[in-house]
Amino acid sequence: MMEYIIQTLMGAIGSVGFAVLFNVRGKRLVLFFLGGALDWAVYLLCYHNGCTGFVSMFFATMTAALTSEVLARIIHTPVLLLLVPMLVPLIPGGDLYRSMDALIRSEKEYFLAYGSSAITAAGAICLGIICITALTHIIFSIGDHFRKANH
Repeated sequence: MMEYIIQTLMGAIGSVGFAVLFNVRGKRLVLFFLGGALDWAVYLLCYHNGCTGFVSMFFATMTAALTSEVLARIIHTPVLLLLVPMLVPLIPGGDLYRSMDALIRSEKEYFLAYGSSAITAAGAICLGIICITALTHIIFSIGDHFRKANH
């Protein structure tokens, strides 16, 4: 259990670190801390309850994207400014490193295994972002349509 808490804290700190690189300062850093912790916690929760890596990554990314969409509207900030740092804990850096290491060592089997794992994670991240972005676009388009119809 302690391992998961430490992983979640490190994911949150990683998100805050990238937010600082994006020139975010002050109280808003708390949002990145909570967002990074939340999406990594969702990943761990899904993964350790029997979901595949792809499904776990997909739901964690959807959590980060939804959180970013909601917060962007509340604090009047571009969604990408919030989304990119919150996704930092989900980036498959370990698999990318191991695949490149295997490539350099000419270990084809390991290269393919780690490389396909990294590509699968990247695909889940892309799909999660696309789903939430499309969903929010549809919801806000319907809302705009009803507001125009009532005026």
